[in-house]
Amino acid sequence: MYLSKYPVTSKTGNEYRVDVFENHLGFIGVAIFKYSGLTKFRKREKFKHLYGNYTWDRHYDPSKHEYDYVKMATLQIEHYEELLAAEEYRINKKKAEVERFENWDGNIE
Repeated sequence: MYLSKYPVTSKTGNEYRVDVFENHLGFIGVAIFKYSGLTKFRKREKFKHLYGNYTWDRHYDPSKHEYDYVKMATLQIEHYEELLAAEEYRINKKKAEVERFENWDGNIE
């Protein structure tokens, strides 16, 4: 089984292509892609893989989710965007702490 949907718009307004597939063990995998333009030769849509893959990633037990593919895709996108937000927070925190260290006068209070 293989399903694909584009565009899928998240709560934050980002558009993705979502592919839902069943692996050989019967679990459901969800992959997220971002549109990246058209190919030069045949003018087909190109997508960049962002998150989720066919082997080593989050998989969903279909019986637990009652084969609700929309719910599984929604959960995967929410998880991906949470990872992005956490990474952005980490990067901003690191920059702020570097700046604080550089502005530090060297005295321990």
